[in-house]
Amino acid sequence: MLRAYSDASNLETGTFCVAAIAFGEDRAKKAERAWRGLMGERIAHITDMHARKKAFADLSANDADTIIRGQVQIIREHASFGIAVSCDKSELAKILPKIAEKDSLSLLDGFRMPYATCCHLAMHTMGRISAQNGRAAGIAYMFEKGDDHQSQSANFIECAVRDQSMKAVYQYKSHGYFEKKDARLMEAADLLAWEWARQIDRSRNGKHVRPSLRHMLDGDVSGTAYKSGKWSAFHVTGSVLERFCGKVGRLLLATDRNEIQSIANSCKVDFY
Repeated sequence: MLRAYSDASNLETGTFCVAAIAFGEDRAKKAERAWRGLMGERIAHITDMHARKKAFADLSANDADTIIRGQVQIIREHASFGIAVSCDKSELAKILPKIAEKDSLSLLDGFRMPYATCCHLAMHTMGRISAQNGRAAGIAYMFEKGDDHQSQSANFIECAVRDQSMKAVYQYKSHGYFEKKDARLMEAADLLAWEWARQIDRSRNGKHVRPSLRHMLDGDVSGTAYKSGKWSAFHVTGSVLERFCGKVGRLLLATDRNEIQSIANSCKVDFY
């Protein structure tokens, strides 16, 4: 079974990203030991560490860079694969579905915000990669307890996984909520989410890719989409986002079980 640690990044520019990094159980234990050895008891909130604020106010720029290099190396050595999905909050708000059948109202509540949209696409993509790699035991999804997005994710996920077709799509085994101090690899997902969100903004402004992201993904990262055997990262916008939201709208209004399963299987972005 895989453990998939998830976190989100919400930039002031309006770029929003959900990332998930999956580890096999043995690799997760080794990675967490290495992470605790690198970070000690100090939780690695990447926004604070990059700005050298709060718990990281005592760091020099070189110290912060050394820590990020160490985090990236742990991810490279131990992660099975990772996903990052981003969107523009203002664009998404205009086209998200507004109505649903009575039995799908809880799912609609989840889809009112960008978190659930990116979370679904991340889990959908992760499930497809897991299935292609023969991970029949499924995925245990792990989310941050007390996170700003917990209520959104709870409404969305707990409704979605009541449907067997959605569970199959996600390769879902279980999910739970943990404090970062008890599940330190959520800090790795925080790093990936922040790095990818920053990449979206940097690419729009003609800036180069941050070396930490290029090294983490181990490839020629450019623009707003990246894929390799181990990593998938993409920004959902324009006609692709419109088609996806249209499918979600049909899913929320569907009543026939066969129709629901068919739509659920197609509620993806064909990037991976």
